[in-house]
Amino acid sequence: MRKQIVSSLITLIGLGGLHAQSVYFADGYHGGVFGHYPKWQTAFMMDKLKEYPGWRINLELEPETFDSVKVWVPDTYREFQQFLAKEDGRLIEFTNPTYSQPYCYNISGESLIRQFSYGMNLLRVHFPTLSFHTYAVEEPCFTSALPQILRLFGFRYAVLKNPDTCYGGYMIAYGDDLVNWIGPDNTQMLTIPRYSVEKLEDNSTWQTTAWNNSSKYLNACKEGGIAYPIGMCYQDAGWKNGPWLGAPEKSSGTYTLWTDYLNKVTDRLPAKDWRVSQEDVLVSLMWGSQVLQKLSQEIRVTEQKLIQTEKIATLQRFYDRKAWDNKALDRAWRNLLMSQHHDCWIVPYNNMGSTGKTWAENVRLYTTESNNICDQLIAPQQRDDSTIQIYNTAGINRKELVHCKLNTPWTSIPFVVKNISGKTVPYQKISKNEIVFMADVPAMGYTSFSLKEGKVSKSKEIQTKRLANNHLLVENDLYRIEIDPEKGGTITSLYSKKEKKEWIDNQAGYAFNELRGNFYEEGGFLSSSSTPANVSVEVDGALITTVSIKGKIGRHPFTQYLTLKKGDPRIDCRLIISWQGNTRIGERKETSKMQESRKTYYDDRYKLHLLFPVLPGHKQVYKNAPFDVCESKLKNTFFNRWDSIKNNVILNWVDLYDKQNDQAFCLFTDHTTSYLHGEDYPLGLTVQYSGGGLWGRDYAIKEQTEINYSFLPHRGMWNEAHISFENARRGEPLVALYATSDKPSASLLSIPDKDLLLSTAYYDGDNLIVRLYNEGTSGMKSFILPFIPASVEEINLENEKIKDYSYRKDKNRQILSFDIPQFGIKTFRIKQ
Repeated sequence: MRKQIVSSLITLIGLGGLHAQSVYFADGYHGGVFGHYPKWQTAFMMDKLKEYPGWRINLELEPETFDSVKVWVPDTYREFQQFLAKEDGRLIEFTNPTYSQPYCYNISGESLIRQFSYGMNLLRVHFPTLSFHTYAVEEPCFTSALPQILRLFGFRYAVLKNPDTCYGGYMIAYGDDLVNWIGPDNTQMLTIPRYSVEKLEDNSTWQTTAWNNSSKYLNACKEGGIAYPIGMCYQDAGWKNGPWLGAPEKSSGTYTLWTDYLNKVTDRLPAKDWRVSQEDVLVSLMWGSQVLQKLSQEIRVTEQKLIQTEKIATLQRFYDRKAWDNKALDRAWRNLLMSQHHDCWIVPYNNMGSTGKTWAENVRLYTTESNNICDQLIAPQQRDDSTIQIYNTAGINRKELVHCKLNTPWTSIPFVVKNISGKTVPYQKISKNEIVFMADVPAMGYTSFSLKEGKVSKSKEIQTKRLANNHLLVENDLYRIEIDPEKGGTITSLYSKKEKKEWIDNQAGYAFNELRGNFYEEGGFLSSSSTPANVSVEVDGALITTVSIKGKIGRHPFTQYLTLKKGDPRIDCRLIISWQGNTRIGERKETSKMQESRKTYYDDRYKLHLLFPVLPGHKQVYKNAPFDVCESKLKNTFFNRWDSIKNNVILNWVDLYDKQNDQAFCLFTDHTTSYLHGEDYPLGLTVQYSGGGLWGRDYAIKEQTEINYSFLPHRGMWNEAHISFENARRGEPLVALYATSDKPSASLLSIPDKDLLLSTAYYDGDNLIVRLYNEGTSGMKSFILPFIPASVEEINLENEKIKDYSYRKDKNRQILSFDIPQFGIKTFRIKQ
């Protein structure tokens, strides 16, 4: 969403020596019923198109808008249906059919696919003949992997401009006229970039010079050799300007649809190849603000839960013949997609349409409802309190700890846990009604365990003890960790037994797991390492140990929980801060006006953050993005001006790699936020900002802060250490359900390669849909089925067949091989 800054009276701009027919402008409308779409808007667009025959409009409107239009003004709705059927592609076109106009870079790749599929399907319910050719947006809704996704949905072109709404960011300026946007999987898409001569507007923090085809812009295009310059502005629905540059015969450019423009110039202009990095997407939001942090966490939980639910429901449908509930899944997805709306992220305090609640409040309602739907969808129909089935939704066999909630009578009697072979499996009680045990579970499948009355033998493999220096030593089969209570419970030693290596750089000048930030009303920079902490053992056992660190940063109490699990290379942490009022954290009080580029809320070094000084010397940074992993080229992540934005976004993980010693350190987070790193500054994770922000809003602290993060030291680069599989394992833990199937163990699909990730599996009618994502090397990959399919087809994201596949038999298995590039996705329709 944007606040209308410019006057509705647009001064007509001279052509600066350029012939009018060589200059173009993409006008249009952005918004929807949940942001801004008055009841008169639909008729207004048709009336103005009829009044100005030379006008064209590109649309980016929430698909649900037309559910409302159908009710508000049924006659106008029917007229618009007929109008669009006739004029689509001539006077009007939809350029962003996603369900809720997400930013794209801040959600999962699978979520992004569903944004397009659900959005396009709903628009075609209203307008059956609608076609989609060019992706263009009014906000910075970009991510590096879009070419592949767009191609698989049938798009031909893309536009990387957003000249009039750059509050949240913009693309790097690059190239002239046209580029071949090359995605991480090598998919190419003909694209209009933000030209190298398209500068950021003076005295603005929301525009580039292309917003109104000014003489300044057009002359720069002429001097830069832009043969057919084009400007752009998607007006907010509800603005009554009509043609943005005035009447077509008097405007500083020919109004055009994006697809028309590209069709005209494609054969006339060379297109320079451009491999777009995720760091070319220059974006920033109010990272560290509590409201953004909370909704980002809620969205992440539902993203992961919904994908797991689809996969478990698929197993239950296949093995138990449990009915597939499309309506419930569609409702859950709709809620999640609405929670990913860009307005949730950039104006969380604004009211959402006519709901009477803010975007942030609605995110909580939406995600809660989706989570409840998920729980109901996979809940056992008849509960057997003595048999537990453990589900693995990854495509790889997994042997790891699983948490299981106990039902009565098991909470009050001694019992043992046995696997399907009748062998007793050691377990550990976490609380009265929760246990944890090691489960060996087949790929995309489940296995059963039974609870039997019996005496439990106890063992202790994880050790905790006090050392002479009062440090607490925590040890398991993989690590030995020392925690210093005198320095706020920071970690002074992280020793890997397997690698025989100490990971912490104690000469860095910062403490490991230290909280640090500028409390400018409370004396300046504060650190958790400055105040002693109470360090104690919360859970101590053979399988899992959790240490609590209770300290203070300034006057604000915090608790950190550090958890080690047997056999698990990942160390999980939880942080809770109990704020004593709305303390201010950041560089200083934000006093800048909207048009001033210098902003205090950009610089993460002043925000409260966690620090992880590891691996002294030069380190290469890698970070994941939707269907991509980006090698960072940044010397540091720091900036404090709108005109100097850097992509410092952590989606799921950031990995530091020391090439010389072939060792690395990975940080995982439970929400999309920002990270810190520089040549002389350790890896950090943004935790809290409090102060003024976008549009002068007060991004205040209103409740306690709670985040979850993990770290994993490892050898080799991110791909050699299978970091994305570790991320999938973290996001889709083993799930314990009381028995839903008579079959004790099963595996529906197996992938021999950890770098080939199971993005999703679900049913479309009687057909099994499987989508795979490859982060390994390009080439031949395979997956294994335990049944003989009637056929296997590769399909695009519009469910259209690309090609048939044959398979080879190997005993009782069917092996299907296929060629896939690195960072490629493939979707298969398996008919049973």
